[in-house]
Amino acid sequence: MKKSIANRLYQKKKLYTLHIEEGKSLKKHLDDFNKIILDLKNIDVEIEDEDQAIILLCSFPQSRYEHLVDTLLYKKESLTMAQVKAAINSKELQKQHGTKEDLTGEGLTARGRNEKWDTKWNNKSRSKSKPRLKCLTCHKEGHFKRDCPEKEKKKKKKKKRRKKIS
Repeated sequence: MKKSIANRLYQKKKLYTLHIEEGKSLKKHLDDFNKIILDLKNIDVEIEDEDQAIILLCSFPQSRYEHLVDTLLYKKESLTMAQVKAAINSKELQKQHGTKEDLTGEGLTARGRNEKWDTKWNNKSRSKSKPRLKCLTCHKEGHFKRDCPEKEKKKKKKKKRRKKIS
């Protein structure tokens, strides 16, 4: 293969625009991807392993591989071609063996209660964390205005004043 700029750009374009067609087997798609990578290596263009992995993941349709792609792309560690190929092959094996495929992605989400859950059950059964309330008189936590010790002190002072005035 010639090492011309036109050939190099053509091979790069072929790599970056590669998408799996409907009905095309995954094995055939991986073979096409690897062929393009080898062609690029032959003309002295090196694509890093992580970049290859990202390009391969982006070549899959959202409808079939969305959750797999998201899981691999957004994990905290680095991404390698070996990880991507292993994940894709295991997904294909699951599909071939009739394992129920989770198209909705429910397994990737945490389940929680909705605030508007059911008005009949609100404020019952399960305790909820309550904000710490403060006294409106002395602004200290732990008691309400009606139980405030400062309020009691003020009442006693008023009584003493009334007695002095009388």
